[in-house]
Amino acid sequence: HDLFTRTFNPALLQRESSANSGRRMQASELLEAVAKKLHNPRLSALAYKVRLDAFERVKKAIDDMVAQLLKEKDDEVKHKDFCVDEFNKNQLQTEKKERQQQDLTSLIADLELTIKTLSDEIDALKKEIAEMQVQMKRAGEDREKENKEFQPTVAD
Repeated sequence: HDLFTRTFNPALLQRESSANSGRRMQASELLEAVAKKLHNPRLSALAYKVRLDAFERVKKAIDDMVAQLLKEKDDEVKHKDFCVDEFNKNQLQTEKKERQQQDLTSLIADLELTIKTLSDEIDALKKEIAEMQVQMKRAGEDREKENKEFQPTVAD
């Protein structure tokens, strides 16, 4: 008994069933007797219905519960389908974004290599320009020197 009260709420236990069942059975028997005496099939059906009334409520409750469970099942199936669809969409989006990331990473690497190459070329060209400026300066100095040497020859 102690185990029963710990695992099941005793307040839910039906205590008045036998009294109601006894009264229902007496009413059913009385209706059945009158139906036989009067040969009335409607009273006989009523007696049968009174006897089964408690079961009808239980059957209705069970039917309602089954309907509710079927509705919940349908809702869960719809929710699961929705979740699977969303998961697949997310997975496709993730794969697409990962491909984009790889493409952009490759592009960045290519552009960095191009920048390095162009920077090296710019440095080389700057060195060439500096070297040419030095050569132009020397050429200018050489021309001045030659001009100074040539002027006395022209004056003669």
